Amino acid sequence: MDFLALLVGPEIGPEVVPGTDEFDAEVALHDEFGKYAGAAIVGGAALYPSVDAVTIRRSDGAPLITDGPFAELAEVVVGGFYVFAADDLDTALDLTRRIPGMDEGYTELWPLENWTVSDETAGCWLAIVRDQAQDAEQGAVDHSAKASLGAISDAIRGVAVFHPPSSATTVRTRGDEMILSDGPEDAQEAVIALYILSAPDRAAAADLACRIPVGPKGSVEVRRMVDE
Repeated sequence: MDFLALLVGPEIGPEVVPGTDEFDAEVALHDEFGKYAGAAIVGGAALYPSVDAVTIRRSDGAPLITDGPFAELAEVVVGGFYVFAADDLDTALDLTRRIPGMDEGYTELWPLENWTVSDETAGCWLAIVRDQAQDAEQGAVDHSAKASLGAISDAIRGVAVFHPPSSATTVRTRGDEMILSDGPEDAQEAVIALYILSAPDRAAAADLACRIPVGPKGSVEVRRMVDE
């Protein structure tokens, strides 16, 4: 079974980008984790700082694009994700607790309904789809059918479709202690899917993300992915 670990925490700073010493130090920690986890890691990506993020909501049926990440997370942002192949939740939790930086934020661990990704993700953008928890539980929008996305289907390089929010576990570590809570951190507006989109720049990625279906109170946050 596949589980997605969504990494959420305080941002190091907008200047910490690929090529800087600070970024390289973070990469080294995750490389060590990768050696430990091995073949259990079947996907994942780090994200550029949120200074270039955009968030899309609906207003009277039309897309409303604003600069910045998902505002309700306040002092923290999504920094990246891992996808684990694990036999059960306990195995996935054991991997999650070992992810570098866990003491600084939290991770939402989600069982996946579907995970598909191509080998061509360089230069891509991550669309983080959120919706009202009630709508997500009821499956108001179907993200499992790529063909239903019409014109943007050719730009999709990967899709992670989450099981309902009630199946998620929020994980925190404080030293050697692992603290678990049922459900996602935001019980009102939960992440329900991730899309990896091929686009030449932020404007083109936002245009694609505007066409991703969400409920009337849902949102899509668009972030640039770090190339491997």
